[in-house]
Amino acid sequence: MKAKSETRPPPVDTKNLDLSGNRWQQLASFSNSLSVETLNLERNELTHVETASLPALPRLQSLDLTQNRLGSKLQLAPIFDSFPQLRVSTCTMPQ
Repeated sequence: MKAKSETRPPPVDTKNLDLSGNRWQQLASFSNSLSVETLNLERNELTHVETASLPALPRLQSLDLTQNRLGSKLQLAPIFDSFPQLRVSTCTMPQ
């Protein structure tokens, strides 16, 4: 009997990835997304963003985090260290 092979989704071949309005509270890892330059995560319920979620996005230049539950830009400081070319948009929602 043949072992069932694991299939992985093909890499996302897009420059602009819009994941807005999903009510996500936490980010998953973005594997297979090597070409993404713009990531829209507005109108979710994110309270923080881990840089470990973003290493598979080496071309990321713009990250929209408006209308999430982020406390302050200080929580985003590690992202700026990892992606010096990154432009981040933020605006917090009331808690």
